[in-house]
Amino acid sequence: MKMTEIRPLDFDFISDEKFRASLANDYRDMKACENAEAWKAVYVLAGSIVEALLVEYLVVSGIRPHGKDPLEIDLSKAMEACKTDGVITKHTSSLCEVIREYRNLIHPGRVIRLNQEVSAEGAVIAVNLVNLIAREVAERRKLKYGPTAEQLLKKIRGDHHSMALLPELLPETNEHERVKLIGLLPEAYSSEESFVPDDGILARLRQGYRHILDALPPSQQSKIVEKFAMSVRNDSADKIQAFSDAFFLLKISHICHIKMRASSSNIY
Repeated sequence: MKMTEIRPLDFDFISDEKFRASLANDYRDMKACENAEAWKAVYVLAGSIVEALLVEYLVVSGIRPHGKDPLEIDLSKAMEACKTDGVITKHTSSLCEVIREYRNLIHPGRVIRLNQEVSAEGAVIAVNLVNLIAREVAERRKLKYGPTAEQLLKKIRGDHHSMALLPELLPETNEHERVKLIGLLPEAYSSEESFVPDDGILARLRQGYRHILDALPPSQQSKIVEKFAMSVRNDSADKIQAFSDAFFLLKISHICHIKMRASSSNIY
């Protein structure tokens, strides 16, 4: 029963880069096991991903079920806490019961001892449940935390109307994510230029950078100007010119204004 390949989730609603990369790797491994018909491995990885998603949500939301550290509770308690907080629906919680014991299937003899069947049909349910829970957690996180830098970058790159929507999205965005986005935009611009450039995307990346920079507090603006000043001292002339042309064509008076507003910072 060969499965068709589905594009892996990128978990762009997870702010922590290492954790997001770990989840994405586990998801790719799960899909590879599904295509290889390694059903038991699919069960175990699905259970692990679901538990990680729910526990991570509890951690970042500051929720301590029954006063306990979320990192110390099992999947069953994490499911209950997330259902209570409205992260997952009652229907999804019921489906979670199907894979609650999946992680334990890694132990020798457990499948036989508990008479649990490891089947292709169950593996398909497990994969779909991971997708469902990831979507529900993403929606809840957006309501409580706002969009992540990765989600905004995806919006800017893929939506022709994103510049009109950006003024509405930024007030909902955590300052940490806005600062992070300032760092991601030049990387995305460089990547876009390296292949067949799309002038519309490049223009939105430039415009988005300047709009977000203007929306940051003076203290954050001064740090970005300071970083640019450091690159002038340390980077190659070509890199400085490319970055300056794309993102730092601010008027001299604008830069001076930023420095004056943050005069307590020794930028240069």
